[in-house]
Amino acid sequence: MVSVDFNLQNLRARKFKGYLQMQDPQTPANYLRLKELQTFSIGFTFNREAHYDDQGQKALDPAGYNHSFSCDIKTTADLFDDGFTWLGFGDSGNVAPDDQSSLSYWIYKNQNFEPVELIFITTMETLGSGANKYLHMKFTCDVNSFTPITRSGAISDTNIGGEITKIEVVKRSASATTLSN
Repeated sequence: MVSVDFNLQNLRARKFKGYLQMQDPQTPANYLRLKELQTFSIGFTFNREAHYDDQGQKALDPAGYNHSFSCDIKTTADLFDDGFTWLGFGDSGNVAPDDQSSLSYWIYKNQNFEPVELIFITTMETLGSGANKYLHMKFTCDVNSFTPITRSGAISDTNIGGEITKIEVVKRSASATTLSN
């Protein structure tokens, strides 16, 4: 039996057909695809408050939600801007990055306690056969967690995470490129 390197570029493209993109904050009609998606996780948590009714039966009332996401991507230079200069709160010498789609800009905005709201879209091919095998998810989120560089061997990753504030689409489709059937 011959060993196969499953990390070869052509095998990765065949085995994993998923991507993650975000809506461009400067031009909402444009979408920017994040590079080299490695892992992606979404957690939908619908909170319930437990209490007992007049008959002693347990009841669960909706008490909000706490959805979150996290994704690891390979660290590339185009994820970052020229950087920023932070002198302190209210200081007129603070310099913001120019590229609003860069991690530098998102970190700068969070440093100023100004949330960065982004729309993420992810599409992946599910297991099995059939016409409707693509899963599409679109959600609005507050990006508030970053690990700009994590090094593991020869690979450096960047983790982006945060709170999901609005779920817009969770559906299957026959198309890998559009949200419609």
